[in-house]
Amino acid sequence: MYPPPGIERNQRLIDNWTWEYFLTAAEKCFKAGYPFGLTMSTATDGVNTNDSIFASHGVRLVDVEGNITVRSDGTRQMLEYFRRLTQFLPESVFAWEINRRGRQRLRRPDQTEPVEDRRRLL
Repeated sequence: MYPPPGIERNQRLIDNWTWEYFLTAAEKCFKAGYPFGLTMSTATDGVNTNDSIFASHGVRLVDVEGNITVRSDGTRQMLEYFRRLTQFLPESVFAWEINRRGRQRLRRPDQTEPVEDRRRLL
């Protein structure tokens, strides 16, 4: 979506972008050895990312009145989408977080301190 300076954006690609298109691109890149990076951890950045994806499909886990709305067809559809998507992401995405400098870090479940910097992703 953001080509290098001097190259115009492809409006056709922009107009046709959907989450299914994203899934197809993730699969192709994964099979080519270049998996997408999308944090799926319980760190704030992962929660915000995933909530944004849910919301973009009109799904809210809690409504504006504070009622839990998890048991819905929309939630089931989104969980199925995430199931399909995560097979094309690195297994480590479930342990990523973004530090204050905007860098990806890998957090192992058995440690409280990050063990690796994931600058190449996102």
